[in-house]
This record gives sequence, structure tokens and C-alpha cells, in this order.
Amino acid sequence: MQDLSSNDSEFYDSNGYVIVKNAIPENNIDDLMEFVASIIKMEAERLGIKEDFTVEQLLHSVLIDIRKKNRDSNSWIYQTINNSNIFKKFIYNLELEQIVKKLLHMDGLKQLATINPALRIDTPFDKSNNRDWHQDSHYFLDNEKGSDALVTWVCLGDAYKENGSILICPKSQKEGRLVSEHIIGSSNVSEQYVTPSEIINKYDKLIVEVKKGDVVLFNMDLIHKTGDNVSNSVRYTAQIRYSNLSKLDYKPPQTSINYPKYNRPFTK
Repeated sequence: MQDLSSNDSEFYDSNGYVIVKNAIPENNIDDLMEFVASIIKMEAERLGIKEDFTVEQLLHSVLIDIRKKNRDSNSWIYQTINNSNIFKKFIYNLELEQIVKKLLHMDGLKQLATINPALRIDTPFDKSNNRDWHQDSHYFLDNEKGSDALVTWVCLGDAYKENGSILICPKSQKEGRLVSEHIIGSSNVSEQYVTPSEIINKYDKLIVEVKKGDVVLFNMDLIHKTGDNVSNSVRYTAQIRYSNLSKLDYKPPQTSINYPKYNRPFTK
């Protein structure tokens, strides 16, 4: 694992983010994406789509087709991958802890807590799960200060403007956690905590364009948003958030188990 230089740490403290190039071996990502393709293939065959597809076709055109045919099947694929042992092993074997420790100015790894490991799947021209300008510290309340927690954003394929890579406001983490507009989500649309436009307008905007295997780490108070995927391919990323459990304000989250009903029209 590539280490951080003192310049990287200073850049993070000043700008609220840092990019670590080639942080994740490509063969590790390829193994994960082959598994993702196998889950897509499983559901495709259940829906009567039984052609001999390549991994790339399954990851992109087949998944896009499934989403158009049946959103519940698409949701089942997403939730199944996120709850799989293979995905969780991938996340917890990223070996980013030493980097995270430096960026959070911790004394040791025993102070680290994690929350919300997730594979994100952004299909073209679908904005239902896009988040407007926001701070992750509104969604994840483990620590009061954004500087005591961070997001790792792992690129499982190239991320660029056309396929909806994130946009950030460098240095905006210095605002702290802001008062934001809360928009309640629904079964098909994500909940939102939207940062006021007068705050957004104070900052320059940067599109984060990175390659497969790169990792972006950013402060939980950094203002950012999801870009619009206007390409013909799916953008795959993975995230896990780290926080400092030794802080007096640390609140360990509780999780509840929910089993939604999926309307998936199988063929016989």
C-alpha cells in the first residue's frame, strides 16, 4: 500500500480531500467485478435473459437492460452484492488504515471505527439516487467534527465527468457542519440534506477525475455532490467511512434489519 507524504497530509488538512493513486491492485478489483457480474447474470437468467455475455456486457449493457425492465430486480442485485461475503472481504482488506490514521491524526489503529461499507452503482441517466450538494456529516453522525471522520471513495473503474464522477468544493470542510435543507426520501429516491446555494457559491468547484484503483479520501464536512452519468456505461465505486471512537462525542450507530418485498417477475 502506498504511503502518504507530509505534503499529502497537509493538502488534505487544507483542502479537505486527497487522492491516492493506484491504491488498490487491479486484480483485486477484477475479482470483485467478476463476482458482481455473476450476480447480474444470475438475475438476468431468472428474468429470461440467457445469452452468453462477457463480464463487461453484464456489468454495463445487461444491468442497464435489467433496470429498464424491472427496478426491483436492479434493487435486489444491489442489495445482494452489498450483503455478500465477497464484497465485505474486499472492503475490509483494502489496507487503508494507516493512511486513514494519518489523515485523522490518530495515535493508533485501535481508535478506528467503520460504518456503511457500500458498493455504489450509478446507471446512465438515472438521477433517483444522486445527491445534490451536501456534507456526509449530516448522514453519518458518529463524530461531531468532520475532521474526526472521513470517507474513502474507491474507484472500481475510471470515474470522469461524463459518467457522473463526484464534484467537490475544495476547502469547504472549514465551514463545519452546516444547517441544511432536509428532503425526505422514498422507496425510489434518496433522502437529501442539501447545502444552501449561498454557501456553494462561495467556492470553486472541482470534478474528481480518477482511474481504476485510485482512492479519494475526504473530510465528512467537505461539500460535494453526485455528477450526472450521461455516458453509455455504469459507474462502479465502493465506499467505507471511518470515524474516531476515542472521542467523547463518538456515537456508535445502531442498525435495524429490514426485508423489503421485491416484485421480480421470474420466468419458468
